[in-house]
Amino acid sequence: VKRNKLTSEKNEKVREKIIERFVPLPIDNKIVLIGAPFKRNGSTFVAHLLSKEIANLDINVTYIENPFDCRAYTYDRFDGNRKLNNYRSIFFSHIRHDKSSHFTNEWEENNVNIIAKHPDEEIYHEEEITFEVFIKILLKIPSPVTIIDVGSDWDKKVVQELFEIASHAFMVIEPDISDAHYLEDPANNETAYYRYLVEHEKTQIIGNRMDQSL
Repeated sequence: VKRNKLTSEKNEKVREKIIERFVPLPIDNKIVLIGAPFKRNGSTFVAHLLSKEIANLDINVTYIENPFDCRAYTYDRFDGNRKLNNYRSIFFSHIRHDKSSHFTNEWEENNVNIIAKHPDEEIYHEEEITFEVFIKILLKIPSPVTIIDVGSDWDKKVVQELFEIASHAFMVIEPDISDAHYLEDPANNETAYYRYLVEHEKTQIIGNRMDQSL
């Protein structure tokens, strides 16, 4: 009994000497793709949420909105018209070759660097924003983590090429049985790439609005 008491006292002294210390360590740059098999499945919401959570860890992170989407969702969601009316995305500057001094490409929201469309920007096409263009833009981003919201545009060649170099990918799905049957049907050639994505080791599935039992 006396030996156990001495051991206990010794352990308590060791615990008293432990000091918590946060040491910043270099991490490899990460490219994370977030999308969904169908529109309005919540991939943009999840991408914004993940970006904010990473920023809360004091990690510099950049969110890139799907440039092929016809809506300027992020700009409207964060009240960009009131905050940054002179903002234009880096895609606008790169594609339109407009480097006017009255426009800015810099936008930070909740400690997240934002690259998103302004409502005045035209709809971009895959012929304009190629894989090479995306790489040039990614190389200019100083953040160690880049979240790319690809929406439901997995069929675009540039998105498929980005998937091959991405560190991680998240597929956001909803609890719709008919959609699940459509996507998982092995005879459906239209969803073959979707099945390739979800079976890949770098892909994880996020269930949006799903019951925990599922």
